[in-house]
Amino acid sequence: MNHEKQAVRKLRLSWPEIPESHIESLELFFVQLRAVDGETARLSPHELHESLWGILGILSRCYQLLLCSIKQVGDRNLNGFYVAARGLVETLCSVVWVNEKPERLCNLVQLESLRIGRIMNSGYRKYPNLNTVYSNMSSIVHPNRTSQSLGPRSMEEVKDNGVFGPFSLNFSAGFAQKMIDDLINLISLIISELETVISGGEDVVRGGRLMVRVRNRMQDEA
Repeated sequence: MNHEKQAVRKLRLSWPEIPESHIESLELFFVQLRAVDGETARLSPHELHESLWGILGILSRCYQLLLCSIKQVGDRNLNGFYVAARGLVETLCSVVWVNEKPERLCNLVQLESLRIGRIMNSGYRKYPNLNTVYSNMSSIVHPNRTSQSLGPRSMEEVKDNGVFGPFSLNFSAGFAQKMIDDLINLISLIISELETVISGGEDVVRGGRLMVRVRNRMQDEA
C-alpha cells in the first residue's frame, strides 16, 4: 500500500489541476481490486486451479499497470503512461473474452499461444469505442509525432538537473487530465467485468487442472 500512497501523492503534487474526486477514484480502485482478490480467494482458499490462476493473473496485471500508469502521469512520462494504459485496454478485452466463455480462463495460463486479435475483438464488440481508444494510445506508443510531443522546460527542471535545452518531452495539465479520465474509465470497466467473472462462483474459479493444493492446518489439528 505504500507504493500506492506514494504514487497518488506524487500525482497530487505534480498536477494540482486534477480534481480531488478523480484522485479519490483512483484510490478507491485499489480497494476494489483487493476486494475482488479477497472474494476470489474465499471461493477456493486451499486449491489453485487453472481458472483461479487466470483470475489472479488478471488482478495482478491490472494492479501493476494501474500503479504504473499513475506513477507515469506523476512523473510526467508521456510514453511510459501510454505503454501501461494500452496494456490495460488489452487486459479489459481479455476479461470480456473470458466472460463470453468462462472456461477460457484456463487458456490464459496454458502454454499454447493466444490469438490477441480475437481477444481484442471481444472487447471491441462489447465496447465499440474501445477500438478508437486503443488506436489513439498506439499512436503514442509507436514512434511518431505524437509520441515526441515537446513542451518548455520549467525553471525548476533547469535548476535542479542542470539542463539547458529549452524543450523536453512534456504535456499540459489538460492532457494529464485526459490521461486520468482514460485511466478511470478503463479501470471501472475492468473491475465490473472481473466482478462478473467471479459471480460464477466456485464452478468458475475451480475450472481446469488442479495446480496446487494447500494443506488446511485448522482441519489437520481438529
